[in-house]
Amino acid sequence: MKHNNNSSLDAKLRPQLQWNQINWVKVEKFVLRLERSIAKAVEHHDFATVAKLRRIFRTSNNVRLLSVRKVTQDNRGKRTAGVDGKVITSEKDRWQLASNVSIDGKSNPLLRVWIPKSNSKELRPLGIPTIEDRVKQMMLKLEIEPIYEVQAEPNVYGFRPARSVHDAIEACFIAIGCKKEGAWVLEGDFSKFFDNINKEHMLKMIESLGITDKETLQQVQAWIKSGVIDKEVFTKTDKGTPQGGVISPLLANIALHGMENMLHDWVDTWKGTKRSNHQGFSVIRYADDFVVIHKERAVVEEAKQRIEEWLDNGVGVKLNQTKTKITHTTKGFDFLGFNVRQYRVNNGSQLKFLTKPSKDKVIAHMESIRQVTKTMRAVSTETLIDKLNPIITGWSNYYSSAASKKSLNCCDNQMFIKLSVFLDAALE
Repeated sequence: MKHNNNSSLDAKLRPQLQWNQINWVKVEKFVLRLERSIAKAVEHHDFATVAKLRRIFRTSNNVRLLSVRKVTQDNRGKRTAGVDGKVITSEKDRWQLASNVSIDGKSNPLLRVWIPKSNSKELRPLGIPTIEDRVKQMMLKLEIEPIYEVQAEPNVYGFRPARSVHDAIEACFIAIGCKKEGAWVLEGDFSKFFDNINKEHMLKMIESLGITDKETLQQVQAWIKSGVIDKEVFTKTDKGTPQGGVISPLLANIALHGMENMLHDWVDTWKGTKRSNHQGFSVIRYADDFVVIHKERAVVEEAKQRIEEWLDNGVGVKLNQTKTKITHTTKGFDFLGFNVRQYRVNNGSQLKFLTKPSKDKVIAHMESIRQVTKTMRAVSTETLIDKLNPIITGWSNYYSSAASKKSLNCCDNQMFIKLSVFLDAALE
């Protein structure tokens, strides 16, 4: 397939063309077609063609334009500045950035900010790159993501195209729902997942996917070693892929590539014997949360040991022992904001699989509503309703696939009480 690098523009970027006059449909189609061609070449193990297509990708005007648009217009952090204090809002600045940006093996330090963890008083760090570095990250992400996707393990759901939390919960349903006697579950969580990934391990895993060109490896290494500025104090970094970067989730997935396959290879020969019942063994991962499911507790317990040994072999990440535990599906467990459980029915003779909103998420949702009503006491009732409706609708839609009737009724009752107090105060 031939790829015309100038399918929507001339050979050179043309500032005289208005930014909003660019045919973005053609730009997106070009980039998507190139991504699909790279993926197809990887499927056929034709890495010579992959290298050729990547050269086209890296010199493409369309890729640079799309990356700039995604970072400066589409992303939620478009108005968040890095250490240079710059944000891109004008067409002129977007044209200039698209004309000059390239994968050059350089990186600016990250701006470190601290945000509260959900349902916790602890703070977690975010590393905010400059706009230019974010565009570079977007360019490289678009380029290497098709290579990873073709080779990715089947039950990795976090930060991947066309995959979501609900797909991971559905995988739990498939893995657990067919087990008549229930199953044992290892609830796993990685400690400081993004911050502690070993640099050498990450580069090794990138190369294992067939991404061996010097430019990519140098650029990733530059991001890892860019350092952070926290309260005007510079600190060197030599590991991790800080949260806040466009490419960080992809690099984290690449760093953990192989864990699922390792577990399946091990369980097929558990204690040296091929056993057909190990076909019920499942590993489901979403970012730094994962579950391992099997009907035998001994298999799940040893799986935990295998994961720890695999992580100790240079990955740099450890299991969070306070959050990693083994439970039975009849007791239930929380995963990605859902409570997943098998309930005994028909006098305990059968098990029924249900997912519900987790208790923590219900509490957090009601707290967000309480904060809105608290801070908007002086506004009209219509303004308050306009503010609350998107919050309530979004949360309800998110859990609409779960058995959430009781949770929604509970939230309705609490809402009625809070709004009654609000209206009483407004009438006084």
